[in-house]
Amino acid sequence: MHSEYVLLLGQIVFSLTVFLLVVILVKRYASRSDVLQPDNSKQAVRYWPGELRALQRIWPLISPVCERYVRPSPSIRHELRAIAADHRFDDQEFSRVRLALMVLAAVAAVALGALIALMTREIAFTTMLSLVAVAALMGFYLPRVRLRDRYELTRRRVVRVFPSFLDVLALTLESGLNFQSALQLAAQRLPRSEAGAGLRTQLDEILRDIRSGEHRLTALQRFSDRLALPQVTQFVASVTAAERQGVSVSVLLRRQAEQLRTSRALSAERHAMKMPVKLLAPLAICIFPCTFAILAFPLSVRLMGSGLF
Repeated sequence: MHSEYVLLLGQIVFSLTVFLLVVILVKRYASRSDVLQPDNSKQAVRYWPGELRALQRIWPLISPVCERYVRPSPSIRHELRAIAADHRFDDQEFSRVRLALMVLAAVAAVALGALIALMTREIAFTTMLSLVAVAALMGFYLPRVRLRDRYELTRRRVVRVFPSFLDVLALTLESGLNFQSALQLAAQRLPRSEAGAGLRTQLDEILRDIRSGEHRLTALQRFSDRLALPQVTQFVASVTAAERQGVSVSVLLRRQAEQLRTSRALSAERHAMKMPVKLLAPLAICIFPCTFAILAFPLSVRLMGSGLF
């Protein structure tokens, strides 16, 4: 009896969800009153990347309810600029993506719960509510986790190829090129790998800022602020000091490149020394019991055959 009420409730929720989506769709695309009287209180979606175009089609359906929850976020804006995302895709657009994905995941969870109820004829209301809540939370937080992972990956890639970039930049400056031309040539000579592509994208951003009329120190400072890496901060400080004091920047860049290689070698040695301690637990839990079992089996068979047991 209780399962029948839960089934009926699931069907009602699913029907209401579909009905509301249809009503919003008709209101959005059939009336078209906003063309004659535009509503400037709602900011239109400007640009979403190609992999999010499907969610962009969903947003006009839920914007009357979810637009009020769109909030700017300086940390998300900083990470988007660090991974060299399109300037049209800002933190508010990212917030719209999260809300659209949350609603889509919740609707999918309701549909899945209703399908399970129709097939099994028994599903608890708390189970369906938990399924919807978990799906909505995953849809809301997974884009943030993905953005954080890409941000950290970009920073690691930049650190990996930064010493080689400093060597090439110092060499091109010593050959007589100005800083902008040397920076462009150094960006072209980066390795054709994912690590080189990450730093090349950041250097292209610097060159784009310089071509737009900004001073090179301002463009370099934005580069340092985007990545927030000690290596990049030291590089920008060296270029700034050389610019103000009138000294050769190539010598400072070579010294920094040697220092970065030395610190990276010391860091690799430090991580290598930590490996035996980290491997101790897997060895004690997984390897040693299996080894002892293999060695003890023939010994136990011989002892049992000798009549001792």
